[in-house]
Amino acid sequence: PIELINPANAESLTISENKTDNESNSENESLRENFRSGMNIRKRIADLTIPQKISLAMKGNKNVRDILIVDTNRTVATAALTNPGITMSEIEKAAKSKSVCREVISYICRQREWLKRYPIKLALVYNPRTPAGLTIRLLSTLNEVDLRTISKSREVPKFIADAAKKQWLKKK
Repeated sequence: PIELINPANAESLTISENKTDNESNSENESLRENFRSGMNIRKRIADLTIPQKISLAMKGNKNVRDILIVDTNRTVATAALTNPGITMSEIEKAAKSKSVCREVISYICRQREWLKRYPIKLALVYNPRTPAGLTIRLLSTLNEVDLRTISKSREVPKFIADAAKKQWLKKK
């Protein structure tokens, strides 16, 4: 079990991954000491193994999810999206982020419930890591004002801007 939820409460920290009780206890004591000494949460997370990060991503709080959703390991990053406490604003933030891996964007794109939210669709259109085919399909669901803005935007590839202009003129 991995529990690194509240940095203010050093006593709630328990991390053990197939180790003997003595090894686990000494590691837990070391990590508790890091909490007490005010060690940066990013540093603590960076020191965890991949299985520990995955478990933490699925159980951690918002601060932990924010860090792990941009992790270089795509399994860790997508595990953060499966956390039951994740909010739509966090998903929108991930969809806007240009530093998340393609797998995170693809995972968001496969969640129909999330794609019903207009801000998430708009964020995905602007994100250069979103697959081009999906971006083109999402354009048909956007309103005229956003299509016009996208058609004039330099933040998106030219073919996306051209497709947005075509959709905008069709709706006009």
